[in-house]
Formats: sequence, structure tokens, C-alpha cells
Amino acid sequence: MPLALPFVAAALIAQSVSVSLAAAPRVEQFHYRFDNPSTFDTATLVPHFFEQRYDVVPLWFSAEARYRLGEIEATTTAGMSLRRERHGSDIDTFNQPTGDVVTSGTDGRVLLRSWDIRQRLAVPVSGQWSVGMNVGLRHDAAEFLPDDRIVTHSLPASTTRTFITDREFTTSNVFSFGIDAERVHAIDAHWRVRYGADVQPIMRAELLVQLPDKYPGVDLTFVALSAGARAHLALEHERARWRIGVAVRGAGAWAYRPSAAYTKRSVSITVEAGIRLR
Repeated sequence: MPLALPFVAAALIAQSVSVSLAAAPRVEQFHYRFDNPSTFDTATLVPHFFEQRYDVVPLWFSAEARYRLGEIEATTTAGMSLRRERHGSDIDTFNQPTGDVVTSGTDGRVLLRSWDIRQRLAVPVSGQWSVGMNVGLRHDAAEFLPDDRIVTHSLPASTTRTFITDREFTTSNVFSFGIDAERVHAIDAHWRVRYGADVQPIMRAELLVQLPDKYPGVDLTFVALSAGARAHLALEHERARWRIGVAVRGAGAWAYRPSAAYTKRSVSITVEAGIRLR
């Protein structure tokens, strides 16, 4: 991830540096919805929207560097989850001129691989609080596996299933900007509690859909704007140069417009171990 290189260079010249490695199972769901006119056995375009939903419980591995640049407290975090089979759906809904509502799509298995990188810059304020800003980029690449295409009609009510092997690949890139606050409360000489929250008024989510058997060489791109929020609570123990900790984190994203929407729910438990280099 070359985006991390400038921050790595900054950490090398910082006055103090600590690094840590972590593992975290996450319970996540993220969802896209876009409205765009389309056709289903009609000569003209009809109102249509499609939804993609991913329900995953991946194991994430991450590395984090905390360092000081003068009065600035900086944190750089990069993480990834290995490519694993998860649950995903891609459903189209068509409102036909006859009043019939048709849905068509798959609801089954996907191969999903993800990574993210986040950067926080903060300054200390009164007490043990710091306030700052953060930017992040989350990347998810999915391959839909062969499955049944399920087609439903409302007039008359019916459901049909057809096994298909058409290929489908999707790529989700979410850029976020947030403002945060964090407090580090010392329990004693070795134990401390770290907690905080941030709001993300800007989240730009881009979904790239590739259907090489249906639209060879064509990339379909859709963009949604959302807002998000995150919170965390961590318990850390430090002795000499070594640090271990456990943290609970929660995050969510909500769409500004239902016709071009990205939403997300995430809860994770992180176990980490680190060392202070200087």
C-alpha cells in the first residue's frame, strides 16, 4: 500500500515512536443501493434500482505506528483481511409498466479480500484529551461465485431459479474524512484506558462493477456520499517498552440520499501487542 509511505517516513524522524501488531475479528455489513432506469423484457426503460449487500465476519490483521512530531500526535494504521468466502447479494428491482414488480439477482457466496489505511493527526488539549482529524481509505474486492439467479414477479406472484456461471467482480473504495476526540486515562503506572469517538461528515464510496460475460470490457462505476461515526474503548498495559491491549470498536455509515447510498455497520474486538522504539 504505497499510500502509507509518506507516513512511514514521518515516523522515522519522529521524537518518539511505538509500533504494534494486532488481530481483530469483525462483524460487518455494508450495503450499496443505486437508482438508474433499466429494462427487464420491456422496449423502454423503467424505474429500476439495484442493491448489493455483503455480510462478513473477517479476521483482520493490522500494524500501527504512534509517533510525535513536535506537539502533533500521529497514528498510522494499515490493515488487511485475507481472501475468504463470504456472503454477498446483488439484486435488481424493476417496476414494470403493468404494475408487476420484478426482482432478479443472486444471493449467495462471494470471495472477498479487503484492506484499509488510516491516518490521524491530533494535538493535546486540556487534561488527558486530544482532538484531531483523520483520513482513511477502505478497499474491498469481491468475486461472485456461480449460484442460482432468483427471479420473482409480483403479478402474478412467482419465483424461478436458474443456475448461472456468469462472472461478476466488484470493487468498493471508500474515502473518509473525520474529526475526532480521544482521552487516555491512567489507572496506575502500568494500566490505562483509552477511549474516543469521531464523526465523518464526508465519506465518498465508489462501487465498480465488472460483468465480463454480459458487458465485455465495460466498467460500471457508481458513486455515493455518506456520513459516518466511530467509537472505541481500549484497555492497555505497558511495562518497560512493551505494551499489550484489547479494544472494542464500533462504526456505522449512513447515506445522504437513498437513490445513491452506501451504508455500513461494524463491530470488532482487537487484541494487540506493541513495543516503544524510542
